[in-house]
Amino acid sequence: AAAAAAALESSSSSLSSSSSPPHDFFYEIDEGDDGSSARTNTESFSSSPPPTSNPLTTRRPEEEPFGRINSDIRENETVMLFPTLAYKRTCASSGKARWATRIHGRAVHNTKRHRRRRMGMTSAAKALGFYPSSDKEREMYQRRMAMFTLKAARRRWIGFDLMGLGVWWATSGPNGHFSTDLQVSDEKLPLDIPTNGGPASLSYTTLPTEDGRTWSSQVFFVPPQGISVISDIDDTIKVTEVKDRRKMLSNTFLYDFVAVAGMSELYSLLKDKGAAFHYVSNSPWQLQPDLQKFLINSNFPQGSFHLKHLRFSLNKPIVFLKNRLGLRPKPDKDIAPPPPAAAAAAAAVPAERRRRGGPGAGDNHKYDTVYNLLQTFPERKFILVGDSGEKDPVIYADIAHKFPNQVDRVYIRRVDGDLRNTNYWEKIFSKIERGKWSVFADHGTLMQDVESLPT
Repeated sequence: AAAAAAALESSSSSLSSSSSPPHDFFYEIDEGDDGSSARTNTESFSSSPPPTSNPLTTRRPEEEPFGRINSDIRENETVMLFPTLAYKRTCASSGKARWATRIHGRAVHNTKRHRRRRMGMTSAAKALGFYPSSDKEREMYQRRMAMFTLKAARRRWIGFDLMGLGVWWATSGPNGHFSTDLQVSDEKLPLDIPTNGGPASLSYTTLPTEDGRTWSSQVFFVPPQGISVISDIDDTIKVTEVKDRRKMLSNTFLYDFVAVAGMSELYSLLKDKGAAFHYVSNSPWQLQPDLQKFLINSNFPQGSFHLKHLRFSLNKPIVFLKNRLGLRPKPDKDIAPPPPAAAAAAAAVPAERRRRGGPGAGDNHKYDTVYNLLQTFPERKFILVGDSGEKDPVIYADIAHKFPNQVDRVYIRRVDGDLRNTNYWEKIFSKIERGKWSVFADHGTLMQDVESLPT
């Protein structure tokens, strides 16, 4: 792993002359079904160019699938592909414009489940009081819990075809996740993507398996200029009730996902303004297929997903459900600025080796993703939408302070039971212009403000 990390740093530094901000990727340890670990990539964006190949997931040239025409997915296995985005960059050597993206998905067995994990999750569900009590709840529970207990399909070659523009390959890791970076010349795209405005989308499809199955998803080509909406999911557009653990788990595992009233109308208005959408959430990737169906059924605009990788502890399923599920926030004190000693220690770490600082940062997936999305699109204006039940207000306030020319609005939905007054919110957003932020309980109060935004 150390050698691979060194190779990654070397390849990154050799490409540092890029003139526009392409992807950068952080890596974290993810556990396989048997508790084994492997370094796997999680999506992020910054001004550092990507390596030409990922030494942590790419095989040696002699192992490349020359002559292969089918994805290596077996009859009892399936693939999930996740919607992603593409950004425009300029090649330093040729000066030509190219679009870069990262395709990401997961390969799992259809029927094989990790026995210890399944038994542990069932026992934990009963202990935490959200075990199903009806046939409908039992069906939903079994289907959603299966996404956490199905065994990963490891070391499978998956091929991709982006509208006939080329074929790319990726290999699934111990947890079934796979990804591959690709770049496409601007002049070869079958789309005329303007410099300013909303995204254009293309479908990408896996190469067929031997029995003819394929899977598809979308790449959203986001122009350098325009409006982008970065939206949380839980309690922002979907009712989750993260403040109540039992309700949170029941809404996640037992019930159909329910939209927050009026938010789809608000987002439809933003879409009419030409906005691109990026759904950034601490929800785990295991829930992405159901979240995608929720967006479609509730008439929310489609967009890229930026969810969280989970590390599963076989010995602590109750802790996993209570805390590691990623939805329940820590107390507010956990997002306060670090003490002087901790800040000094962080400052001693070289900038290129540490993640972005600020309230809610460190290992905070949401902060890192939002920060780097703004760095990737320095000419776009952003609207940040979240809720008062998690860390969104503090994270968005810090981001808006650091990117005053890019963050145009911050909208915070006040969750039920939140009685904090105006003085509290003015303190949180003290470094932000008063006209740029709003805390709302009814989406109708924002409609006029959204209508006033330029197209």
